[in-house]
Amino acid sequence: AYTLIQPLLRSSYSGYGTCALTDDVEDLAMLIAHLKGGGTAAERASSKLPVFGKVALAGHSTGCQISVAYARAVKEGAAAGGDGTPSVDAVVLQAPVSDREYAETLPGTADALERARALVLAGDKDECMRRADNYDGT
Repeated sequence: AYTLIQPLLRSSYSGYGTCALTDDVEDLAMLIAHLKGGGTAAERASSKLPVFGKVALAGHSTGCQISVAYARAVKEGAAAGGDGTPSVDAVVLQAPVSDREYAETLPGTADALERARALVLAGDKDECMRRADNYDGT
């Protein structure tokens, strides 16, 4: 039997463009640890979710970047001798793309980057860019 779980990460929906891949990796690590029975005995006892023996990640489009970042975090954690990021049994990449590389091909990207640099230099590194600076116009 298989179960499909579609997590809503910090970068999902209105969080788009305001989070880093490391945030998504942290979100997935917490979910996967929970799915594999992580946490204290009391936390496991209060959970309504079953414990899953195997977990696979499937990323589509930008989700591929997240899945690769997760796999890298697992590998780097294992190489460092730690066990902080729970491993997965498989990673599926469907239609992998890079939003950043696509944005580099658009005419307004250079100007948007200059506006972003100006915000950082002004001490406003956490300020969101204008909606018009988003490469898809939303």
